[in-house]
Amino acid sequence: EARAALLAGAGHDSAPALALISLAALAPAAPALFDAPDPEPAALPAPATQPPAPPRTGLLPTTRVAIQALVAASITTALDLGVGLNHAYWATLTVMVVLGTAYGETVARARSRVIGTGLGVLAAMAATLALAPTMWILAAVAVPGLAVALVMAKRNYALASAAIGFAVVVGLHLVLHVDLASMLARIYESVIGAAAALLAARFVLPIYATDPVVSNARAFVAQLRDRFAELWPYDGPPIVPPGAERLDEILARVLAGLPAINAEALLGRRPPTEIHRLASLLHTMTFAMTLVQEMAARLAASAPDAELRQQASLLREWVLQTSARVMAGEPYAAPPPIPPSMLRMELVEYSYFCDTLVATAPKLVALLRGETAPAARTPVTDAVADHLQPAV
Repeated sequence: EARAALLAGAGHDSAPALALISLAALAPAAPALFDAPDPEPAALPAPATQPPAPPRTGLLPTTRVAIQALVAASITTALDLGVGLNHAYWATLTVMVVLGTAYGETVARARSRVIGTGLGVLAAMAATLALAPTMWILAAVAVPGLAVALVMAKRNYALASAAIGFAVVVGLHLVLHVDLASMLARIYESVIGAAAALLAARFVLPIYATDPVVSNARAFVAQLRDRFAELWPYDGPPIVPPGAERLDEILARVLAGLPAINAEALLGRRPPTEIHRLASLLHTMTFAMTLVQEMAARLAASAPDAELRQQASLLREWVLQTSARVMAGEPYAAPPPIPPSMLRMELVEYSYFCDTLVATAPKLVALLRGETAPAARTPVTDAVADHLQPAV
């Protein structure tokens, strides 16, 4: 836009046009650098213990988004051919930058784009009316808008949209002398593009942000089981492959979709409070896993005899088998009791934290299925107290 403005402005007073060279040099990259939100991170590899994925029967998410973009861009093009938009490419550009990988993400981007563009254009109109006699001052005010957009693009997309909208509209006014009607076109054509993107994302092969929550949570549990399986008393080859993603990385991926999930809640999709509860359960399992690791390290450093090692092996097998059964929907089974002759505090604590780790799984499964979570268990009563009772 600004390059065309610079070329067209050569026929006017050349001094103000030359003053906008820096703006014109930066503006061709503005749609890519400032208008578009950050790209989605690349998908991470699945844990090694997950079962093979079933054959894909539907379209890839990227293909769905491409079809949505085609439909939405066709709507804006048809409107341009039918009624003649002022700057039709503004509507199509809005389609391209607000369409996300899920419907909720598109809603959030469209809202930020429309609000930001509206505020930016209104500010540009006010500045144009107030500073029309002093074009140099107006140019000096417009150029920093690009820098503001660059700084705020990752933090606040609405503010970045306002800044780039302000800079582009003021720049076009300085070089092409566009009127207020053309400035307003930036607002209503952004609304048209956002509406077309929302319709396509909602009704054309829709993708929802809650869809990957279940797979991410199950990947978290699979990774947790892998790391538990490597703890003492296991002394075989490594189970977790080198370079496997950390538990906090998977948890961050679950939480990353919360803004989009908040937007989808208006459609009656899974409320974000359930995702928060899910994240809380995963945090609890992570904390229990940390304590299990500490107890296992203490037992390994205590020169354990064969009887103690056998009891720890029984607990290890119980965790691996029971967690797999619970995640498959089977009922919880209590851990093997500790014989009175082996009531060492380290082993009792190891058993307790193993039980805490597994006892969280039924609530996790209920949340993943959208069911009412079962009543909270109290492992300290069900496990540790039972182990200590013979000693008492």
